[in-house]
Amino acid sequence: MDIIENSEVIMKMPPWSIGKVLIYGFTGVSLVLFIVATAMSPKPSNSNFMFFELLKQSSFVYFLVQMIGMCYIYEVSFMPKNQGLLVLSVTSFIIYMFTLTMAYAQTSNCEKPKREIGFFYSFLPVMGLIIGYILATKISGLRQGFYDLTGGEHNELAYWAAVGFWMAACIWPLLTTAYFTIKKASCNNDNEIKIRKIEEKKATDQII
Repeated sequence: MDIIENSEVIMKMPPWSIGKVLIYGFTGVSLVLFIVATAMSPKPSNSNFMFFELLKQSSFVYFLVQMIGMCYIYEVSFMPKNQGLLVLSVTSFIIYMFTLTMAYAQTSNCEKPKREIGFFYSFLPVMGLIIGYILATKISGLRQGFYDLTGGEHNELAYWAAVGFWMAACIWPLLTTAYFTIKKASCNNDNEIKIRKIEEKKATDQII
């Protein structure tokens, strides 16, 4: 685990409790939300498109982090020792591709879409993932509520739930920013100035 005080005794799995059931249950719900949001996502012109995209990406992040966490909890042999590098590299790549796909969908009807804007601003949700991971692992207070759910003791199940939750939460504002920026700028041709000759019209005589 990335940040563990020396005085803490870390349990891999806490005894069964309502909190543990809730964490497992929410992991299952996040998978269902991802499937539903992906299947029912409306067209980019629909006002609900952004909400479905937020729901899809955040639920996937939470579920994926929990699956990675389970591999470490149950000590799967092929998992690398550097947990942070694995979590951030896998989630960042997938979320970047999700956002880039969103950008392509948003600009599908543009006459001359500015693809470079989509490529650039698709990194914003990735920044949210990094911020969320750092906050969850560095600030113990952000994990304490999850420890309290599982009896108050420090354990890896609650740790991974906290990491997944804060990573998923932190992409919301940055994904929203990316969505509106791409929507506004990718189809905007305000830099293209067209000059054309205006035909002169002869003045007509007025009959009084």
